[in-house]
Amino acid sequence: MLLPTVSAGLDHFALDKEDVNAYPLSYKRIMKYQQKDNKLLQKSKNDKAYSLCSFTTAGRTCTLIVKDDKNVIPLALQEPAVHWYHKQLCHLGQTRTKLTVCQHFIWDRLSTTV
Repeated sequence: MLLPTVSAGLDHFALDKEDVNAYPLSYKRIMKYQQKDNKLLQKSKNDKAYSLCSFTTAGRTCTLIVKDDKNVIPLALQEPAVHWYHKQLCHLGQTRTKLTVCQHFIWDRLSTTV
Protein backbone atom coordinates (compact mmCIF):
# COMPACT_ATOMS: atom_id res chain seq x y z
CA MET A 1 0.00 0.00 0.00
CA LEU A 2 1.37 3.39 -0.99
CA LEU A 3 1.29 5.77 1.95
CA PRO A 4 0.26 9.35 1.21
CA THR A 5 2.49 12.15 2.37
CA VAL A 6 0.96 15.49 3.16
CA SER A 7 3.47 18.34 3.17
CA ALA A 8 1.06 20.93 4.50
CA GLY A 9 -2.43 20.59 5.78
CA LEU A 10 -5.03 21.54 8.27
CA ASP A 11 -2.67 20.70 11.13
CA HIS A 12 -1.46 24.29 10.85
CA PHE A 13 -4.88 25.54 11.92
CA ALA A 14 -5.19 23.18 14.87
CA LEU A 15 -4.16 23.85 18.41
CA ASP A 16 -3.13 21.34 21.03
CA LYS A 17 -4.98 23.29 23.72
CA GLU A 18 -8.72 23.01 24.11
CA ASP A 19 -9.96 25.98 22.11
CA VAL A 20 -13.54 25.73 20.83
CA ASN A 21 -12.62 27.68 17.68
CA ALA A 22 -9.53 25.60 16.87
CA TYR A 23 -9.68 22.89 14.24
CA PRO A 24 -10.22 19.72 16.33
CA LEU A 25 -8.74 17.20 13.88
CA SER A 26 -4.99 17.64 13.60
CA TYR A 27 -3.16 14.44 12.69
CA LYS A 28 -1.39 14.51 16.04
CA ARG A 29 -4.65 14.85 17.95
CA ILE A 30 -6.43 12.15 15.93
CA MET A 31 -3.51 9.77 16.55
CA LYS A 32 -3.49 10.56 20.28
CA TYR A 33 -7.21 9.86 20.65
CA GLN A 34 -7.14 6.80 18.38
CA GLN A 35 -4.53 5.27 20.69
CA LYS A 36 -6.83 5.86 23.68
CA ASP A 37 -9.96 4.39 22.02
CA ASN A 38 -9.85 0.69 22.95
CA LYS A 39 -12.92 -0.24 20.89
CA LEU A 40 -11.42 1.36 17.80
CA LEU A 41 -8.06 -0.33 18.37
CA GLN A 42 -9.75 -3.71 18.73
CA LYS A 43 -11.88 -3.15 15.64
CA SER A 44 -8.84 -2.10 13.61
CA LYS A 45 -7.06 -5.32 14.57
CA ASN A 46 -9.98 -7.60 13.72
CA ASP A 47 -11.47 -5.94 10.63
CA LYS A 48 -9.45 -6.04 7.40
CA ALA A 49 -11.23 -2.92 6.13
CA TYR A 50 -9.09 -0.91 8.57
CA SER A 51 -5.43 -0.19 7.94
CA LEU A 52 -2.64 2.12 9.06
CA CYS A 53 -1.54 5.09 7.00
CA SER A 54 1.26 7.60 7.66
CA PHE A 55 0.75 11.32 7.19
CA THR A 56 3.53 13.89 7.32
CA THR A 57 3.00 17.57 7.94
CA ALA A 58 5.27 20.25 9.36
CA GLY A 59 8.09 17.72 9.57
CA ARG A 60 6.14 15.33 11.80
CA THR A 61 4.77 11.95 10.82
CA CYS A 62 1.62 10.49 12.36
CA THR A 63 0.33 6.99 11.71
CA LEU A 64 -3.45 6.88 11.73
CA ILE A 65 -6.12 4.21 11.44
CA VAL A 66 -7.95 4.59 8.13
CA LYS A 67 -10.90 2.90 6.47
CA ASP A 68 -11.90 3.37 2.83
CA ASP A 69 -9.01 5.86 2.49
CA LYS A 70 -10.55 8.11 5.16
CA ASN A 71 -9.26 8.89 8.63
CA VAL A 72 -11.24 7.08 11.32
CA ILE A 73 -12.27 9.58 13.97
CA PRO A 74 -12.29 8.19 17.53
CA LEU A 75 -15.38 8.63 19.69
CA ALA A 76 -13.94 11.48 21.78
CA LEU A 77 -13.40 13.68 18.70
CA GLN A 78 -16.61 12.98 16.80
CA GLU A 79 -18.87 15.60 18.39
CA PRO A 80 -16.17 18.33 18.44
CA ALA A 81 -15.54 17.66 14.74
CA VAL A 82 -19.22 17.89 13.83
CA HIS A 83 -19.69 21.08 15.86
CA TRP A 84 -16.60 22.69 14.31
CA TYR A 85 -17.65 21.89 10.74
CA HIS A 86 -21.24 22.97 11.40
CA LYS A 87 -20.03 26.32 12.75
CA GLN A 88 -17.44 26.84 9.99
CA LEU A 89 -20.03 26.10 7.30
CA CYS A 90 -22.21 28.86 8.79
CA HIS A 91 -24.84 26.42 10.04
CA LEU A 92 -25.79 25.07 6.60
CA GLY A 93 -27.61 22.13 8.11
CA GLN A 94 -27.28 18.42 8.73
CA THR A 95 -26.94 17.21 5.14
CA ARG A 96 -24.20 19.61 4.06
CA THR A 97 -22.31 19.15 7.32
CA LYS A 98 -22.45 15.37 6.89
CA LEU A 99 -21.35 15.56 3.24
CA THR A 100 -18.41 17.78 4.17
CA VAL A 101 -17.27 15.59 7.05
CA CYS A 102 -17.66 12.42 4.95
CA GLN A 103 -15.22 13.69 2.34
CA HIS A 104 -12.22 12.91 4.55
CA PHE A 105 -13.41 11.23 7.73
CA ILE A 106 -15.37 8.16 8.76
CA TRP A 107 -16.73 6.56 11.92
CA ASP A 108 -19.50 4.18 12.88
CA ARG A 109 -22.94 5.84 12.91
CA LEU A 110 -21.58 9.10 11.49
CA SER A 111 -25.06 10.04 10.26
CA THR A 112 -26.43 9.69 13.79
CA THR A 113 -23.70 11.96 15.21
CA VAL A 114 -24.37 14.69 12.65
